[in-house]
Amino acid sequence: MARSIEFIPEEKITKALEVFWEKGYSNTSLNDLVEATQLNKSSLYNSFTDKRTLFVECLKTFYTQIQCEYKDAVSCCKTPAIEQLDALIDKKANESYMKKTACFVTITSFEMANDSAVQAILTSGSQKMVEILTTFIERAQKEGSIPKEKDATIIAHVMLNSFSGFQQSYMLYKNVNLINKMADGLKAYLRA
Repeated sequence: MARSIEFIPEEKITKALEVFWEKGYSNTSLNDLVEATQLNKSSLYNSFTDKRTLFVECLKTFYTQIQCEYKDAVSCCKTPAIEQLDALIDKKANESYMKKTACFVTITSFEMANDSAVQAILTSGSQKMVEILTTFIERAQKEGSIPKEKDATIIAHVMLNSFSGFQQSYMLYKNVNLINKMADGLKAYLRA
């Protein structure tokens, strides 16, 4: 008779995500995952089949979390959309110098570029984030804060890529003032 799972898989996925984020897929060993999840090797394999399957679950979990974060950041209908977008930009700028590593999506995009299934998850997840941002950019356009002639979807892509750029720039220069000026530049771009 098979043993029942005696742990919460989501908790183990979150722990594994932290390791993959810190070390990347290739540099994460099975022993790293065993240590982080506090599961033995057989439980890890019985629950997640293999390292790649666990990684894919981590990536899906990451996108679910970040999409909820974006929705929460821009969900208040009483606050002008431009203020919500500004607050999200400031939040992402602040996170860039609080976190000690690059964006998980950026790391994965480069490391797993030849894995079509992973790239499909990256594309789909990023597209959903663009859609969330586009909705609020369009609302800001209706409110008159962002010029209506600007393409809201392109602006959303610029914002999303800027967030990764904040982290990359901080990792390279360790200059908080630079990141804050980049954030101010992005806010100015929204209004121009």
